Amino acid sequence: MDKKHFITRSKLTIIFICLIILLDQIIKAIAISITNEGTVEAIKGVLNFTYIKNTGGAFGIASETSTFLLINIIVIFLLIRFLVVNREKVENDIIKPKDDRIMELYQENLKLHNELLKQVNLVKVAEKYQKERDKILADNIELHNQVENIKAEYKDNEFDLEWDFKKQIKKLETGNNHLHKIIDKFYETIEKFIDWICHKFSIGESKKLIKDFQEETNTFIDPIKQLEHEDMEKEWDLER
Repeated sequence: MDKKHFITRSKLTIIFICLIILLDQIIKAIAISITNEGTVEAIKGVLNFTYIKNTGGAFGIASETSTFLLINIIVIFLLIRFLVVNREKVENDIIKPKDDRIMELYQENLKLHNELLKQVNLVKVAEKYQKERDKILADNIELHNQVENIKAEYKDNEFDLEWDFKKQIKKLETGNNHLHKIIDKFYETIEKFIDWICHKFSIGESKKLIKDFQEETNTFIDPIKQLEHEDMEKEWDLER
């Protein structure tokens, strides 16, 4: 606190004291004008106001003398003098420590406020994560229920699917067996036909005729061997 500020506060204090003294004198003047230095009955038989002049201090102390008034003036003067003379000491010992303490409390309050804001933000973040966690758990439960429903539906249809699968396999096995019979019968017919040709036209043995046919045409009577031969030729062509 600078000197100018201290003087200003001192002046305001003196003005305030003077105003209180002036107000006291005005109230006393009004009381004298109402009572006319006598007795006024406010509530009949209950409350009366009587004018009594006190020439001393409070409760009539040092009445009939001007000593008390003089003492009051001296005390007030000494107090004001003490404040003016010891301004720096009062400032350093009373005012400055008080201001420093106020500033310290303000800084502590500010830190506490900032810490409280951090805690509030932390709570908000925690609430946000909690909501996201609850949503994830709810989605997980819903997904689990969907999986269970799919399992139940698959289990209900499992028997029908297995039956249809076995039925299709049985059908394919039947068709495959029939095809093998046709192929075997075709082989048998071819062999009989070749034997008949050889016997009919006196060509010779059927085995020699088949061998000559395969060598000259590069074709096997056995279709399986023929397919293997063609696949091998394709591999040779690719390598070339």
